[in-house]
Amino acid sequence: MTTSDINLFASYGVATVYEAAGRTGLIDVPLIQLIPGSRVAGPARTVHCGQGDNLMVHAVLDQVQPGEVLILTMPEPEPIALIGELLATQATISPGSGYPR
Repeated sequence: MTTSDINLFASYGVATVYEAAGRTGLIDVPLIQLIPGSRVAGPARTVHCGQGDNLMVHAVLDQVQPGEVLILTMPEPEPIALIGELLATQATISPGSGYPR
């Protein structure tokens, strides 16, 4: 997928993408937009975490590529943070993260 493809994809609404994907991949939990007007699009890398456990987030940081969007899941929705300041810092220095050291 090229940058142009991703930009075009980002211009479509969630409902359109869901329908075009054969009605698969819907995240059926309420999401809160933290930065008003912000949007994100890119190849998704899904991370299946243990309930309340961010170990797999640490593991995926060695594999994530620039432009990928991390999708973090747990068996049951729970209002906890799987990423905080330490993991955000790790993401900026991880070899696979694509970010400069």
